[in-house]
Amino acid sequence: MLAALDGGSAPPAPATVRPARRADGLFETLAAVDGRVARLGEHAARLRRSYLSCTGEPLTAHVETAVAEATAGLRGQHRVRVEASPGATDEVRVHAVPWPGPVPLAEQPGLVLRVCRTAEGESHKFADRRWLDAHEAAVDEEETPLLVDRDGTVLESTRSSVFAVLGGALRTPPLDGRILPGTARRAVLDLVDPDPATTAPVRIGDVADLDGMFLTNALRGVQWVREIRDDGTVLARWTAPDPLTLRIAADLAR
Repeated sequence: MLAALDGGSAPPAPATVRPARRADGLFETLAAVDGRVARLGEHAARLRRSYLSCTGEPLTAHVETAVAEATAGLRGQHRVRVEASPGATDEVRVHAVPWPGPVPLAEQPGLVLRVCRTAEGESHKFADRRWLDAHEAAVDEEETPLLVDRDGTVLESTRSSVFAVLGGALRTPPLDGRILPGTARRAVLDLVDPDPATTAPVRIGDVADLDGMFLTNALRGVQWVREIRDDGTVLARWTAPDPLTLRIAADLAR
């Protein structure tokens, strides 16, 4: 089903600048609750695909085993980071640190997104995040960067995948090489019917017509968007999550 949704029908992306330093390696971030790691197999598979694509060598390390050993016996919420370096195909480094956990949708104030236009994009999770850190430093403390290509196509945020709701239907940018194939994005797509129209370009000029928008990643789950700003102009504003966002958040929390 997901292959059909994210298959080869995505339009070719415009020329994209690849800003991350490859020599710093790759990483994955996972959520663990009482030692149980969510979607571990998908994270490990993505790390292996990226490692082979970026280095030309297979990652032979036992990723799942290393994560299981690092999280065994943990209690409560933990953020787990898995790192892989070029030239070290037989090992990964795993770090697990406590964190408060995701905020339930009903307790969220809603995100304020600030449009950041860019020709940069990456489809792998590189350890070098300087280009993303620069976007975060350029917006106000209450704002989250919304990366938008120079052609007006909405891409993702600096830490999350983007979903739009239009006419009660879900839309998310296609995997055309400019965005990360997020595991939380996959989890959301698992919940919807296999409609190819679900993965379709979202234009920044059309956001005022949306029922709503939300971000999602492996740690924070679903985060609803309250407002989208662009250079001092409010492009869209919502007072509460739309019904589809509420349903998806509830389904993912089960």
